Amino acid sequence: TQNLQRWEVVPSISYSVAGTTYHNKLKLVETLSTNKMAYESSFESFLKWGLKNYKAQKTGVMFSGHGSGIAGCAFDDNYLTNNYANSLDTGEIYRASMNALAVTNIEKFDWIGFDCCLMGCADIASMMSDCYNYMIASQELEGGYGWDHDIWMKKIVSNTSIDEPTLFNSICESFIEQEHRLYCDDQEPGSECLATLAGYDLSKMNTFVSSFNSLVDSIGTNEAHYEKYKTAFLNSKLNQFGDGFY
Repeated sequence: TQNLQRWEVVPSISYSVAGTTYHNKLKLVETLSTNKMAYESSFESFLKWGLKNYKAQKTGVMFSGHGSGIAGCAFDDNYLTNNYANSLDTGEIYRASMNALAVTNIEKFDWIGFDCCLMGCADIASMMSDCYNYMIASQELEGGYGWDHDIWMKKIVSNTSIDEPTLFNSICESFIEQEHRLYCDDQEPGSECLATLAGYDLSKMNTFVSSFNSLVDSIGTNEAHYEKYKTAFLNSKLNQFGDGFY
């Protein structure tokens, strides 16, 4: 499409395709002029629109598409810079979220989910902790199918009071199961399955960052500590996530 569009999932008459029964359909509710999805203002406008028109006791925000760690996600292929699609970086996600909350009486969104590669890192979790209570993300690459939305969305429909840890368990477990079924099971025998997904309690991030900074300070001021941790990191797989691209 040449426009930004906003869609709503609405009830419909049940119908079957190839033995599978469907109960919902998409309804186009708004078409906007052409604009970059990767603009901070575009994301902020979307959040404000959602908060205004779909009031709820709990609010989750989810990205789906390519991700690149701290460099962000929501790549817009309609707008290229040096042959690379523009993305919404994590600073822009943070500012747009804070600005959207500022016009409500909501202190924080309940959760943010990244159905994208490589977004499960401490930097992003720490930044998002100011405006979200929880985060769901993968430290690794994700297969093209992403999360298994049929499973976890049905959990919400059947129990609108579902707590976040229970919901996140469903999201993570169904994603890993799907990754194994579609990708990992077809790999060469003995090869490593890289599927990861985790739910983060962002209220713990201040303690984590403080502890991590103390660790870094101790490494930087103590030669023995530096050599010890350097050896540990070199012997670990921590430098190999994302197939070594990030």
